[in-house]
Amino acid sequence: MHRRDLFVAGAASGAALLLARPSLAAPTKKLGVAPGKHEPVPLGFKASSLTGISDKMISSHHDKNYAGAVKNLNKVELDIAALKGVARLPKGYAITMADYKAALEKQGIADVGQGDVILFRTGWTGLWKTNHIGRPSGMEKAKTDEQMAKDNAETNDGEAGVHPEVCDYLATKKIAMVGSDTWALEAFPPVIQGKTVYCHMNLLVRRGVTNFENLDLDQLSEDKAYEFLFTWAPLKLVGATGSPGNPIAAY
Repeated sequence: MHRRDLFVAGAASGAALLLARPSLAAPTKKLGVAPGKHEPVPLGFKASSLTGISDKMISSHHDKNYAGAVKNLNKVELDIAALKGVARLPKGYAITMADYKAALEKQGIADVGQGDVILFRTGWTGLWKTNHIGRPSGMEKAKTDEQMAKDNAETNDGEAGVHPEVCDYLATKKIAMVGSDTWALEAFPPVIQGKTVYCHMNLLVRRGVTNFENLDLDQLSEDKAYEFLFTWAPLKLVGATGSPGNPIAAY
């Protein structure tokens, strides 16, 4: 069995609601999230059929308004970059329902169901995930300062992401968590005027679905690991709207 930390070195791992990463003693892949990223978390959240999370899955600490608990969930990765045959989806590309269904078919996996976790790989973290190597000085740099500045500018200028129609569909599936290897779940520039962060609003705010950002899904893509056990262990922060943790895929 493999244990993969889906955390990007040099970045704080994803803040999110209710789920957690216990330590396992096996190889790891990390799904990490950039510093400052967080997901709205209803304080004192109770189990709900909206997310498919049962009362037994929620830490007793959450009754004290802690944004943190330990969870194990089934997880599915949709490798849309591989589906399109590219290293990275173009900026502004929105993953449609047609892409979603095609990825499921190509990967030979079933659709997500109630309480599941789904992650979207666009290849976007490839722009910045090696920036820390050789910085501070003392090691050989993975890229020049000029290249890093160029990549950072490209990263911050926009990104590929999930189309609102897919987020609407996932809402009907009552998933527990969603994530991606981008700094927001949605595509930027937005594909629909007036729906800049539509997926955040429809999934996080309205339904309490946790969102992870800037996850490193590249090793999972190489291993063609599309279904696995997902765990994530956030810090127990009183009154927080999110929490950093270390997401892990075991397969």
